[in-house]
Amino acid sequence: MHVPEEPLEFDGFLAVAPPGRVPAPYPASVTRRAAVGCARAARAARAARAAGRVTLPASSRYSLAMDERVSQYVREAESYKRRLARQAANLDGGQLQWTPPGIVNGIGWLVRHCADEFWFCFGQLSGARVPVNLNGSGFPVPAEGFRPATGRPYRWGFLTFDFDRAAAGPGPTGADHVAYLNRAWHALRGFVVDHHNQWADKRYYNWNDRECSGWWFLDHFLLDTAAHTGQATYLRRLLNARI
Repeated sequence: MHVPEEPLEFDGFLAVAPPGRVPAPYPASVTRRAAVGCARAARAARAARAAGRVTLPASSRYSLAMDERVSQYVREAESYKRRLARQAANLDGGQLQWTPPGIVNGIGWLVRHCADEFWFCFGQLSGARVPVNLNGSGFPVPAEGFRPATGRPYRWGFLTFDFDRAAAGPGPTGADHVAYLNRAWHALRGFVVDHHNQWADKRYYNWNDRECSGWWFLDHFLLDTAAHTGQATYLRRLLNARI
């Protein structure tokens, strides 16, 4: 049974209603697009299973719908990961750090941050120690406090995992950053696909002290990765114009 949970902190079709509320009906155009998307995801899931690209445990009690959702998530995250990797490929250290006036984070930081988001999801869902230093790319772990804009608590006591605070980040080149990104994604993808029966029904807490599912973290960081991929693509175009 679906348990409503806190909305994602983005405006989009992945948001769900908080407890005690009924979500507003979507416009007919949105409903039609959602139906088309679900049909495409179902076809992609069947093709993936037939090709052996997505293997779920034979003992899984989850339905075909769960299989399709896992397949759709993997497909979308893979797409963003490949596009993000292309922006960093063949860049040197100076190019990875370059930003135009008014922009703080370069392509190198964006790649590392998205990789660490994959590691964050892997750690939170699995409970395993993460072999990277999340403090190195914008995660204020374990600092706690309140968000100035909303006044809501921002706490990290919900974490189910620890990470290596002494670990080095990616090497200086674009190839190093791509390898760092690939390693993180392979770890998360392997756990999400092969062990989804260990996390899909489990309840967690997010940094707003709200109960949520593992999908809340996956969807939240998927949207964040999509936004950062767009930023990196824009920066790469500007960088190409300078070369």
